[in-house]
Amino acid sequence: MHKVMYVVLALAIVTSLAGAPRWISLGGPEGAPVEVKVLQSNERVTLMSFNLKGYYEEEVMLDGSRYVRITLPGATPILEKGMPDLPKVARSIVVPDMADISFSIKEDRSFERKSPPIIPSKGHFNRDVDPATVPYEFSDFYNGDSYYPERILDLGTPYILRDFRGVVVRFNPFQYNPSDNTLRVHRHLLVEVRYTDGGGVNVKVRKRSEKISQDFLNIYRDHFINFDRAASKYNMIPEPGRLLVIAPSAFVSAVEPLVEWKMQKGIPTKLALYPDSTGSGGDNIKNYIQGEYNNEGVTYVILVGDVQQIPTLYGSYEGAPSDPCYVKLEGNDHYPDAFISRISGQTQASISYQVTKFIRYERYPDAGADWYHLGTGIASDQGSPPDWQRAEWLRDSLLNYSYTEIDQIYDPGASASDVYAAVNAGRSIINYIGHGSGTSWGTTGFSNSDVHALSNGYKMPFIIDVACLNGGFTNDECFAEAWLRAGSESDP
Repeated sequence: MHKVMYVVLALAIVTSLAGAPRWISLGGPEGAPVEVKVLQSNERVTLMSFNLKGYYEEEVMLDGSRYVRITLPGATPILEKGMPDLPKVARSIVVPDMADISFSIKEDRSFERKSPPIIPSKGHFNRDVDPATVPYEFSDFYNGDSYYPERILDLGTPYILRDFRGVVVRFNPFQYNPSDNTLRVHRHLLVEVRYTDGGGVNVKVRKRSEKISQDFLNIYRDHFINFDRAASKYNMIPEPGRLLVIAPSAFVSAVEPLVEWKMQKGIPTKLALYPDSTGSGGDNIKNYIQGEYNNEGVTYVILVGDVQQIPTLYGSYEGAPSDPCYVKLEGNDHYPDAFISRISGQTQASISYQVTKFIRYERYPDAGADWYHLGTGIASDQGSPPDWQRAEWLRDSLLNYSYTEIDQIYDPGASASDVYAAVNAGRSIINYIGHGSGTSWGTTGFSNSDVHALSNGYKMPFIIDVACLNGGFTNDECFAEAWLRAGSESDP
């Protein structure tokens, strides 16, 4: 039975300072994320529930008029330009290899309330664009009498992530009607996703023995909310994944120590010469990787050399250079099915030095050193929520793990000297969220020349960089390449 309940509520809106989010509780404490549960999952059905604990309402002043933006912990904005700026909740589930997929809503507990007008979304733009410079635009929707989004639940196109076929379930907990400024809030949803025989879209054809990479097993458990229930029937055996290293003959002697080290660690590793073994050009490299994946299984790929030595592929949407295109190995989708990285250097000496750093980092750790428990967060003050708030979420996670201190280098006021001092003292992880250029971070202005001036020795950080252009490796030395190449064996 499909149960729908609407309750019209006249909620008083308390005037607040512009830009200060106000928590509206639906029974949960401030900041409580949306609760998504899998109640049942098998070859015929997945039953899941969505429960809203509360949400934030942020005031936005535009041309002297008051608007609001709705945000929700555990959700992301829809980002349809000119349409109401509302969040969506997206979760992935494992689905049967060959099935057609449909859904029905079994329960929908909702209420309606009068709201200030919902500000329109500015849409999607790259992180090299200042959001403040993008104007608000109101689509024709604001002149009509209908709800947006039209549907409260939808399914994405099925995709394949290496060993499993999946689908994204999208829940729209808020719908807005501009004719009378009504906000419809869906606080509880019970959804049944059904599977029927019939040969669905983007089916999974199993070609290899039922073995599974241990690293991907961890990804599946994080990515698919029904993984343990749905995948139990496969009885897959975890094993170390295979590593494929592709290098030009001029760099073989420089990379051989890394190949030997990986094999000593128990990782089956193959070194293939470019173009002797792979054939020439990006398409032939892709075909070679695909063949290795189909025949033996490949979990990791390392390309050795800059783009002049090992070419890259280009994305289908923006035409941007993209090594991950090499590892789209399953299905007609854009999910990578193996890990890929590049040791970017143009000389044997550069490759050899980087290999030395990588092996030393793994083989000779500083036992008991404090710097492994220290990290750095760097973030701008732009966005909604602002980048520094996202950096704080990451900081909280790290402090709840094994870290004792995480620097807070945030705008306004973040400087290159802050980064320089932190890295030289030793930091094992850096999280950056903000703007970027080909040779620097927008927040702090820390640049290639600063990287090459560091004196942190072998106290090397792992950097997670959410910025545009920092990884533009097809140009001159980009910011990411500077971090890889900085130093020398005599002065690391």
